[in-house]
This record gives sequence, structure tokens and C-alpha cells, in this order.
Amino acid sequence: MPPRSVLLSLASAYFVLGVSSLAVVGLVPPIANDLHVAPASVALLVTAFALTYAVVSPLSQMVIGHWERRSLILTGLGLMAAGLLGSGLAPDYPTLFVARMVMAAGAVLIGPMASATAASLSRPEERGAALGAVFGGMTLATVIGVPASGWMGSFVGWRETMGVLAVVAVAAAVWVRLAVPGASRGQRSSLADMREILGDRIVASAIGVAMFQMAAQFATYALIGAYLTEVFRMPASWVPLGLAIFGIGGVVGNAMASRLMLKVAPVRMVGIGLVALGACMAAFLVAPPWAWLALLLMLLWAISGMSPIAAGQAWLLQLAPGNLVLALNAAAMYVGIAGGSALSGLTYTLAGAAALPLASLLTVGIAGLCYRIARRG
Repeated sequence: MPPRSVLLSLASAYFVLGVSSLAVVGLVPPIANDLHVAPASVALLVTAFALTYAVVSPLSQMVIGHWERRSLILTGLGLMAAGLLGSGLAPDYPTLFVARMVMAAGAVLIGPMASATAASLSRPEERGAALGAVFGGMTLATVIGVPASGWMGSFVGWRETMGVLAVVAVAAAVWVRLAVPGASRGQRSSLADMREILGDRIVASAIGVAMFQMAAQFATYALIGAYLTEVFRMPASWVPLGLAIFGIGGVVGNAMASRLMLKVAPVRMVGIGLVALGACMAAFLVAPPWAWLALLLMLLWAISGMSPIAAGQAWLLQLAPGNLVLALNAAAMYVGIAGGSALSGLTYTLAGAAALPLASLLTVGIAGLCYRIARRG
């Protein structure tokens, strides 16, 4: 297992990625008021980030995939810091939109490279645990980073919040530079390499699991505030508590997966997580409208939804070692975020908030189909 300082520094890079990509969700009102745009336009900033990530991620492997991994992470954190600073200084919405795309380009170099670095420094039997520890930065971002960013945006200002996040990105870069060894390199990929991976029925299906699993979560999570208040009659003041509980569940799920992967094969962990996620969504559909029960289900949902992510990365590295498969998996996850968010809006418009878990459950079913294909070949 790599030294704790290495894993924590890589986790800090993931933390920056997580907070920076999702903080805008909690900053919708102040951004909309300041730039005089509709809240829906601010929500599009999440989609812009996700789609930019999905497009740039595989392309980056074909251009600079052979660079030293630590250098790529540092470059990514630098781009994230620049994008955050540009966001805070943006005079209008189009400038903010472009700044979000710059941030996404930086995020492309952080996530897959941090995971690949942790994997390359670990023995095969410890790889899953190392990936879980590094991805813990993302789960911690949902517990502390995103709620704190929303609070800062309300009391200090959204521009100042972006500035603080830029400083955090620089601090993470310094930590990575000091803690992570600089010898690890990947290989430049080609279109032929990408076609080979995506043409492999097993690998492509395993990537599909990650995409639809993420889409299933965002089909409900994207409008979780409306769902909790309309279906479970939860006071609006309780929604931040629900988000905090969800974040805590994510940390617990990731920690459980990291430990279990020392004894349970990653592919089995993914399957268990999908079954548990589907069960949680089914429970939402039949649960009585009690606010405390909704909070409990959110905790269980987060545990089941977060646990397969690091396991999925470890599974893919067993199927096709290298940077490219992790980049394609990360791109697929962000496509899932964008698609799940769009499905959430469509479902809400056509059938109301109560139908959101049904959309999630059906999407989990598609993820399960991909999983079955990947297992059977």
C-alpha cells in the first residue's frame, strides 16, 4: 500500500475536483441574482462541465497520456485554479460558462491520473483499497465541501467562494508535488486503442455499468430538494440536513468498499452495490411520507450508491490495465451525470416528483443488464 501521505494528497486532488464540479449546485440563487439569469441557466453549468469532461477525457489520453502522471495532476489542478478564479471574476454568464469548461479540462487530468497513480503504486491485492482511499476525497467533498460552499455563497458571496476554492486547488497542488513520487507514467493512446477498448464487449459493458449507475442516482438526486419537500412533506429547512446525511452515507459506503475489497472481488462489490441501490429506489416508491424515513433512506442510498465506484475502477483495471480505460470510465460517469439530470427534469415535468425514484430504478435495471453482459461476456 502506498504511504498514507501519498494517498491523502491524491485524495485532496479528488476533493478539489468534487467540490469545484458540484459547488455551483448550492450557489444557484446568488449566481442567478448577480448575473441576472434564470436558475435553469445556472443549472446548465453542471451540464457544461459534465459534457466537456466527457469529450476531453479520452482525447487527453491520445495527446498527453504519456506524460508523467504527477505532472498531469499538477497541470489539472492549475487549470482548476485558473477556472475557479476566472469564475469568481466573470463579468457575465458567457464568461462563467467558459470558465466552467476550463475547470472541466483540468478535472480530466485529475481524476483518472490520481486513480492510475494510486493503482500503479499498489500491489494488485491492495489496489481496490488504495483506489477507495483516493476516491474518498470525492465523497468527502459531498459531505463538507459542497455544503460549505453553499453556506459561503449565502453569507460571503459566490465570487468569494470561487476564490477560496482556487486557493484550495493551489494548496492541493503543492501537497501532491511534495508527496507523490514523480516516476509514474502512462502511455499515449490512439483511436485504435479506444476502438479496441470500446469494441471489447466485456470492457464496454463494464463502463456502461458506471455510466448508468451514475445516471440512476442523478435521476433522483438532481431534484432531490423538490422530491423531499413534495413527496415526503419535508420542511425546506430540512433539505440541507438530508444532503449532509447523504454525504455522510457516501463516505461510509466508500470506506466500507475499501475494506471489503481486501476480501471480496471488485466485480462482486459492483454487483452488490447495484442490487442495494435498486432496493433503495424501490423503497422510496413504497415508503410512507415520513420525513425521518426519507433521511434514513437517503443514508442507505448513499452507502449503496457510492460503494461500487472505486470497485468499478479496480474491476476495469483488471480487464484492461492503463490510463485510457480509467479516462473512458470517468467520461462515461459524467455522461451519466448529464443524462441522469436531464432524465430527472423530464420525469418531473411529465409525471411529477413522486416518479423520480421509478426513473432511477429503471436506469439501475439497465446498469444491471450491462453488468450481466460484462460477467457473461
